[in-house]
Amino acid sequence: MYSPRIKTYLFGSLTATTTGALMGSTAHPITGELIKIIVDNINTAATGSVFVQTIPIGNAYFTHGSIINTASDQEIYFGVAAQKGRFDGYPVVNDTVFLSGAGFGNGSSILAALYYR
Repeated sequence: MYSPRIKTYLFGSLTATTTGALMGSTAHPITGELIKIIVDNINTAATGSVFVQTIPIGNAYFTHGSIINTASDQEIYFGVAAQKGRFDGYPVVNDTVFLSGAGFGNGSSILAALYYR
């Protein structure tokens, strides 16, 4: 059932491993349209990239959006076909949403919030 209200899922603090990678996921499936994600780099030793993904079929990750070079606080809005210069709507999911990251220094941490409806 569709709701026009924007909901927020807070991933909390995600800490990078010794190789500079980080991984997080929602505790439950997110059902609805992905609107945006905000990443706050509270403690990063190096700039990194964050990818928002689901696994709708088998074990193949589907990337809905990414933030490259998290040198400062950033947000990304999701849009179907946004890379082609047009906007056809928000991606719709009914899955656990994963955040994966790479390129962060050892012990780096970020805060992430996902907005959906």
